[in-house]
Amino acid sequence: MTIDPRKFDRCEHPFPVWHKRKVPFQPVITVPPGYIERAGRITDLDRELGAFILSEPDFMRFVEEAVASNLHLSVHLEGNPLSYDQVRRVTRQSLRGRTPPTHDPATKEILNHIAVWLMPGELATPWSIERICQVHQSLFTEADDQARPGSLRTERRPVTSDVGEPLLHPAPPEHIVEEMNSLLDWTNLQAAAIAPVVSATVLFHEFESIHPFADGNGRTGRTLFHAYLQNNGLPNAYRCMMEAELIRDPELYYKILGWTDHSGRYTELVDYFLDALVASYEDAVSRFRSKDLATTLDEVSMRLTTYAKELGDWFSVSEAARMVGDLSEQTIRNRLNQLAELRLLTARGRTRARRYRFADPLAEVRERFRVASADRVAMRATRSSFNGVSYSDSASTTPGRPDAE
Repeated sequence: MTIDPRKFDRCEHPFPVWHKRKVPFQPVITVPPGYIERAGRITDLDRELGAFILSEPDFMRFVEEAVASNLHLSVHLEGNPLSYDQVRRVTRQSLRGRTPPTHDPATKEILNHIAVWLMPGELATPWSIERICQVHQSLFTEADDQARPGSLRTERRPVTSDVGEPLLHPAPPEHIVEEMNSLLDWTNLQAAAIAPVVSATVLFHEFESIHPFADGNGRTGRTLFHAYLQNNGLPNAYRCMMEAELIRDPELYYKILGWTDHSGRYTELVDYFLDALVASYEDAVSRFRSKDLATTLDEVSMRLTTYAKELGDWFSVSEAARMVGDLSEQTIRNRLNQLAELRLLTARGRTRARRYRFADPLAEVRERFRVASADRVAMRATRSSFNGVSYSDSASTTPGRPDAE
């Protein structure tokens, strides 16, 4: 499926558009034709995407490609000069634990994004303004000082085009806290009642319309969008090159966002996002299916691989033999060692002490990021203690600059 721009011809509107205050935030969402079929297909494709059995090298290659593609398009849209190949190289090094120290802001921005994007569990709802400010701070510290990492916007200025044309008048700074609280109340308490793609789309639009930060709103909003999907029913969304579909036509993308502000309707925006996600999921399923080893495994090997994947922890030959039930331990041992050679399982120890686990390369990556994140939080807390300034104090008093995103 590809997005047909002709469906959105009616979305023409004058510029600039003005943010409409919504307190309390109680959106009336009229879904487009074909909504049930497309939302259901996205759910089915996510489930299918999670069922494929890939070797560690193939799995990591596809994840690197998807993460690099999404990050490159998200930050390039806002001026990051790195090419896709450069972003993919940084992504590969980071995921494999070989990230060199860097003082280049463009590279640091990519590293910051990787650490946040690959830790969706750290962004499970409920959300608060403080949590959103922490996300913003994590994305832009040492990468974009003009974004004033972690600090809410204090100026009343429009979002402008590259040539300075006003495109959007966001929420006045004195309304940001109230409107963000209203949006987050809806996100935390009501959004889960509807399909995650619809909730995430509405959340993304309203976040961009409020524009709570001086800069970095688009990048932060896209980060929240991806995290929301993964934590609310689409856990394999990170394997899809969604930004390639969402931003394939930047002019159309921004036109529909503006139309939503202008008209107060979410129908066209949901329609657009549904088409983009179906296309990105279909592409991901096609790529993962091409390397799926499930069709090459015999029944016993498939049962053992499924057992290991569902268990997610170390197990012994005798434990696997009890699960299979009708084969000798030596036969099970041979099959497990063959699966380890295929890099579907990880093995450690020898002979009777040998243990096996499903090869999940992202588990190790996420644990490394989790430790690094904890260290950074501890360092920030130490610095704040020395400076005598609390996080909440610094989040609203820093002088700002014109909105660029």
